[in-house]
Amino acid sequence: MTVTESAATALPGGEASSSAQSPSLSKLLGLEVKHLLVGLDIAAGMLRRGEQDKAMRMYAALVFCEPTEIRFQVGLASCALEMKEYHLAMQAASAIVSFFPDNPVGYFISGRAAFGLRDLDAAIGDLREAVRLAEAAGDTAMQRDASSILERAVIAGEMRAQAAQ
Repeated sequence: MTVTESAATALPGGEASSSAQSPSLSKLLGLEVKHLLVGLDIAAGMLRRGEQDKAMRMYAALVFCEPTEIRFQVGLASCALEMKEYHLAMQAASAIVSFFPDNPVGYFISGRAAFGLRDLDAAIGDLREAVRLAEAAGDTAMQRDASSILERAVIAGEMRAQAAQ
């Protein structure tokens, strides 16, 4: 299942939740995203120091406070990928795609997670979409990174098909 399919079925009616439906925890606490950004820096530092479990908890708390903030979702997904928690990375990617469907990063993360799970068809589909969106946005770095992993996924798929014969 690609991230697009996953995001469309994430909630009843196939629609992404909106912060208009219910206020985020940060709003209930009277906080703004700018107040939470220090947590993003702390989590990144933890991750650099190899404190992956602590970083994961920090990113999860940030997402819990403000689920529509792409930087928090990307942090959670990146940490999950580093820990080889591919299903969690896929969930964060689904949230990113739901809230920001024209941003290639959600598809890129989903493609990486699907590749890690050896779901090559989903990886190829999501990475192709990441390349397409990155090209449309003029994001050459993302286009290059997604193309590189896409190439590896295609080769792995071809090798799998040959081995099955």
